[in-house]
Amino acid sequence: MSKKEPHHSRGWTPVRRGKIYCSPMCGGKCTYRDYQRAVKDAAKLAKRLGPKWKPHMWDNLGWHWQVMYFTHGVLRASIWRGYGGHYHASIGGVYTAHATTPEAALYAALKELDASIAVQYETCSALHALPCMKLLVRNEVGSKTH
Repeated sequence: MSKKEPHHSRGWTPVRRGKIYCSPMCGGKCTYRDYQRAVKDAAKLAKRLGPKWKPHMWDNLGWHWQVMYFTHGVLRASIWRGYGGHYHASIGGVYTAHATTPEAALYAALKELDASIAVQYETCSALHALPCMKLLVRNEVGSKTH
């Protein structure tokens, strides 16, 4: 089977068999009731967070869900409830945090992003201040990078 084939063609489309609603590749005997709970929980959180948050569910040894925030077709952030009831947030798949509420988790992840931007800004400023960079800018040498 080609890697370019859609995900669902590789056996990850859930199939309903009585109380079981599970993808053949999962094999976890995921239940339809758990699926319904995941749909309900994800929809409730998406509504709570606002109109740009969209629910997403999947099965992999149980039903899981997250809500995702997109702008201009790009995933910007996601939030899900983990084990123990804590919420986890991820911004860009890089900046992550967890807290007792989804808003607090997102805020904590945003603080991680803010801290990273501050470090990057300091690094950029320091590199621009190097004498060799000032010479390059003054002479417009190396303005083409390829």
